[in-house]
Amino acid sequence: MNANPLNQADQALRDRLAQITPSNGYFTDIGTRIRFGFAQQVIDDEEAVYPTIVIQPDETPPPLLGGAQWAVQLGRKVIALVDPGDPDECLAALNDVHADLLRALAVPEGTIKPWGKKGPHKVTFKSSNQLLPDTELPKGVAAIPLQLWVVLG
Repeated sequence: MNANPLNQADQALRDRLAQITPSNGYFTDIGTRIRFGFAQQVIDDEEAVYPTIVIQPDETPPPLLGGAQWAVQLGRKVIALVDPGDPDECLAALNDVHADLLRALAVPEGTIKPWGKKGPHKVTFKSSNQLLPDTELPKGVAAIPLQLWVVLG
């Protein structure tokens, strides 16, 4: 039975993010806490440990048909949540996780299968953002929307 390429792309994304640890030269150990789902689920979880990565679905443009295959731009939003234990340190914590995410996810332009054989064909980014905690959102957020290009045959 063939594995679904969309699931393989999600797993490649998770595996890539799991490399984010100080022993691999990153600022944080956020790669040890990765969830699929929605950020609000983590925020509502009183036992959640921070910083945490949440991979959630995002907009996926219509697929492109090329011969007998479809090119799918699978939309995902990689969200890092930080606990603002010290409000004066929250921006620095967001900068650390944002830098770690960018370093882990970025690949040189034109690199085919940047995350390995079972990963996406290529990865493209949309605009990212950072949000400091406020009364409506009690955690700091760094969000990087991206599209995982996957070929379905």
